Amino acid sequence: MRILAVVAAVAALGCGRFGYKARELDGDGGTADARDGDGSSQPDGGPGPVGCVATLVVTTEADEDDAGESPVPPHLGAGLSLREAIAIGNTRAGRDCISFAGPTSTVIGSQLPDLEDPDGTAIDGGGVVTVRSGGGVPLALRLVSDGNSVFNLEIADVMIAIQVNGSSTLLHGLHVRDCPTAGIVIAAAAADVEIVASLLHDNREAAIQALGTTGLRVLDCTIVKNAGSGVNATAGGADLFVENSIVTGNQDYGVAVDPGAPVSLDYDDIFDNRLEDCLNCTVGPNSIAEDPMYVNQTSDDYHLETGSPAIDKGRVNGVDVNGDATGDYNGEAPDMGAFESP
Repeated sequence: MRILAVVAAVAALGCGRFGYKARELDGDGGTADARDGDGSSQPDGGPGPVGCVATLVVTTEADEDDAGESPVPPHLGAGLSLREAIAIGNTRAGRDCISFAGPTSTVIGSQLPDLEDPDGTAIDGGGVVTVRSGGGVPLALRLVSDGNSVFNLEIADVMIAIQVNGSSTLLHGLHVRDCPTAGIVIAAAAADVEIVASLLHDNREAAIQALGTTGLRVLDCTIVKNAGSGVNATAGGADLFVENSIVTGNQDYGVAVDPGAPVSLDYDDIFDNRLEDCLNCTVGPNSIAEDPMYVNQTSDDYHLETGSPAIDKGRVNGVDVNGDATGDYNGEAPDMGAFESP
């Protein structure tokens, strides 16, 4: 099940387009409606951070770290980088929201600073931001404190895209691909983590590796063509919940859990995973095991073709998969997976 490389990597570390209604975890592990940076509701119900007391706007794709950088213009060097914004947010009281001035592709030369603000930090890539490695970077982002969230961000070519150590963490609308180890690693200390409306593909180990965590929720995701399992929760975790998701073509298992571990899987399409679709688990009665009919898997287009058996087969669960279009979804019910068909 290809877990050893991930465990070793974590130990060594010391520990597009996605539309949906953000249901950010509040401080008590509950959920709240989508808000923009000042806490007001977004009229279309699209994703956005909640409860930010200040906003830091990244203005450069350069991976720089200028001593004494200011949170507001004029900035030093090429501008305010993502690395600098995270570092500034960690030192200020209150919850910071990090956004971007426009489309950005940042090549990081080393791990970004940990998100360790006790008030939490929210990063929103707006669906137009990519973070990738210039080679050999072991980890892009580590979320250490509780209550962090990351929205609409693509992470590629990093050994591990995201490691979650804090609880009540929200990962929404991510595109995680081509990571030489694992896509997202959830440490044992983390509880009540949500991964929602995200696409994870072509990672060299598990797309989602849960190392003993409890309360992991995977909602409305497409998890496909990873060299390990789609979701690997075989390290003592409990209360895994997978809903409205498509898990296909992974080289180990679709979903793998420990024998007897509490798990709930329903309204999913888990199909054609090489070793077994569901190890030590049983899919619910509303799930299917059929070809979801992606538009073009060769070119990584995981939208659903007309006639897909996954269309209108999800459960209405409060996730807006329709972006800024009217309503939460099209048709009689949401589609399975990260992309809603027109």
